[in-house]
Amino acid sequence: SVTGGYAVPVLDGLRQAIEGFESSMRSFAAVIGADAEKYSDDDILDYFSVKAGALIDNIDMLPAWCLYKKISADLSAEGLAFVTDSLESGAVTSDNILSSFRKNVYRNFIETNIGTDPVLSKFSGGVLEEKIEQFRQLDERYAKLAKEHIRAKLIGELPTTSTEGPLSLEVLSFQRIFKSNMRGMTLKGFFAEIPELIKKLAPCMLMSPITVAQYLPAEADVFDLVVFD
Repeated sequence: SVTGGYAVPVLDGLRQAIEGFESSMRSFAAVIGADAEKYSDDDILDYFSVKAGALIDNIDMLPAWCLYKKISADLSAEGLAFVTDSLESGAVTSDNILSSFRKNVYRNFIETNIGTDPVLSKFSGGVLEEKIEQFRQLDERYAKLAKEHIRAKLIGELPTTSTEGPLSLEVLSFQRIFKSNMRGMTLKGFFAEIPELIKKLAPCMLMSPITVAQYLPAEADVFDLVVFD
């Protein structure tokens, strides 16, 4: 019989060989990260032969690969498996992995926090654009009204021949100088003749520093505002 015959040692040896092969297969599969769904009993030897050949051909890359797998495991333990998953699937490359990681972190942060914020959760891009447009229109209208108001105020302050007070004398001086076509009068002397009237006639002046030094008196508080460009 088989039980008491010569075949017992042979079968026992076969059993041990099978168990040893299965143990080695599991260890090898664990080391190379083999996917059990990608190999079957029919082609298992071919599968592992290809894997072993690839390891031999790329033995110089093995230390880097082991380090990568360790980092990948650490990332997975921290809930960051999306980094290596995207890299291995080809969704990102080594060139843009850092920017992709940042983008994913920002996206997760936004998705997590916006929903819990009472203000941000009600944010609408369309509503914001509408408010921006309303503000732009109001700003343009305000600027236009401000210009009209300033212009009306300046015109209202212009002196006339019937103006009384100190400006009346300067108006007379201005008329006299104008009729003489500024004969014998320098521009600096002209400004000195009508110091208050010139402020009403030309409330804003565009002059270079040299021109200011030539034609205006070196006195304090001549200007309300000076802009250097």
